[in-house]
Amino acid sequence: MLKIVKILAATLCLFAFVGRAQATCVGGTNGTVQTLSNLLTQEFQDGQAAGSITPACMRDLIATLGQGNIGMEVDFFMFGLPSASAVLSKAFSRTTVVPSGAAIKCVAIAGATASTTVTLSKVTSGSSTSVGTAVFAASGSAYETCTPTWSSSVTFSPGDLITATFPASPDATAANINISIPALQ
Repeated sequence: MLKIVKILAATLCLFAFVGRAQATCVGGTNGTVQTLSNLLTQEFQDGQAAGSITPACMRDLIATLGQGNIGMEVDFFMFGLPSASAVLSKAFSRTTVVPSGAAIKCVAIAGATASTTVTLSKVTSGSSTSVGTAVFAASGSAYETCTPTWSSSVTFSPGDLITATFPASPDATAANINISIPALQ
């Protein structure tokens, strides 16, 4: 009989979950439909007895957490010395957002001897808009980092590109450049 009740509770939980933005489950501590907030504040407590969380509630929690934004990195790597106006690009197959003030990281393994600006752009249907830069100072040091800028939060739709365009007059020494841009999908 207990197995039938658990199967019924799991089935009700599944039907309650389909089409909802929040996870819900039936059969929690008070037998009512549970929201994610309730699951986290009532069902999942430190020091809780093993086995006291229903499988339905655990499944719903995992499913809801999986619906959140997924962090990712948009990485570019230019091997060797970039040619004049070299362009690296990445196409998006899912809606992707790079937030304002994104913690962009970049490094040139062989540093620049003249200030070098890499322009970061969004390309939609062939139309390019500058959204940021990565500026390498004229230090010439190995493993030189850049000073990045990012205009504001930028949303890339499926089919859009992000490009990194190197200067028309490339630096003679800046080489093996990596740019990493955090984003959410």
